[in-house]
Amino acid sequence: MVSKLSENGIAGFVLAKGSLTSNSSNEGEIRKQLIENNLVDAIVIPFKIINLSL
Repeated sequence: MVSKLSENGIAGFVLAKGSLTSNSSNEGEIRKQLIENNLVDAIVIPFKIINLSL
């Protein structure tokens, strides 16, 4: 998706639960490159998926 954006383009992605920690299909390397190339402004985690029971 990043390669399809214009120079000042903006994209939003909705990912499945666990996609921030999964490393299958080289997902970890993709996330690493997005961060290292300063392409991520924010990661929003919906309140309902955070387990607050301690």
